[in-house]
Amino acid sequence: MGGMGTALTFKDTIEEQITEVEACLLEVVASESEAMTELATHLLSSGKRVRPRLVLLCADLFKPVGRAAVEVAASVELIHMASLIHDDIIDHAHMRRERPSVNARWGNHLAVLAGDFLFSRAYQVLTRHVGYGVVPVITNAIGDMCIGEVEQARSLFDVAQTEEMYYRRILGKTASLIRASCKAGALIGQGPEALIETVAYYGEQIGYAFQIIDDVLDFIPRASTGKSVGLDLLQGIITLPIILLLRDGSKGCKLKEAIRRRKSDDALWQEACTQLEHTGCLSRARDRAKQHIFMAKQALAPIPDSSAKTSLLTLADELLARSW
Repeated sequence: MGGMGTALTFKDTIEEQITEVEACLLEVVASESEAMTELATHLLSSGKRVRPRLVLLCADLFKPVGRAAVEVAASVELIHMASLIHDDIIDHAHMRRERPSVNARWGNHLAVLAGDFLFSRAYQVLTRHVGYGVVPVITNAIGDMCIGEVEQARSLFDVAQTEEMYYRRILGKTASLIRASCKAGALIGQGPEALIETVAYYGEQIGYAFQIIDDVLDFIPRASTGKSVGLDLLQGIITLPIILLLRDGSKGCKLKEAIRRRKSDDALWQEACTQLEHTGCLSRARDRAKQHIFMAKQALAPIPDSSAKTSLLTLADELLARSW
């Protein structure tokens, strides 16, 4: 981890700041073990860097971005990457970001260790900035992520799931780290306490929207998205579009029985796609995501106008319109 004390020349634009984050990521995961460095850097060359962007932009709402914001942004990305590695192990996934997953290439044993290594590196960086109060914010989010995964595992093929259960699960799996990224940025920017909570609420709402759109995209043909589809339902994960469909007694009855019998095959997915389209449940789920984006943007109203605020509003719209 040599060189971490080197001064950086910080840039004005978000893309230039992200470049600083990329450099920080490479420095942080460097290890005396070439094998571990190879494992840890496997996913570094790809990714949208949504969470680091949120840290930087939310810090910039209140004061110019400095070293602390860049390092915390990098640590959040490391936590996200570690969670993806562990998710792929749990899901037996073979691909991640159009590349072989870490577990597919090196096996589950080394993949678990790679994920743990990234968590440890992230925490090392976070503790340098304990004075800002970011450590409990981020570590609480990690706990929420674990709880979300447990809740999901316990609810597989459960056709009696409610929207409340779904929201509790996606808060843990997705929205908690996005909310924490925004709050950590605002803490580093040393914004007023009330506005810090406002920024955190913005993050939570776009986190909900992000996951709902992800769940909608799971029923969009592969040609449109360039990603694998149908996996959630085939694994027994009941998402918002399916919950809405199962509430329709006439249309959802056949699907409900198939899920209850754990009949996980392509025919089940095709039936779900057909019914989701015919009933409008897919559109209703997307509309729900739109509501969360609206609430997120409204939450930023009390914050003074700035380029960072404009970027956050734009980012919210981009998350809603995404096809990845």
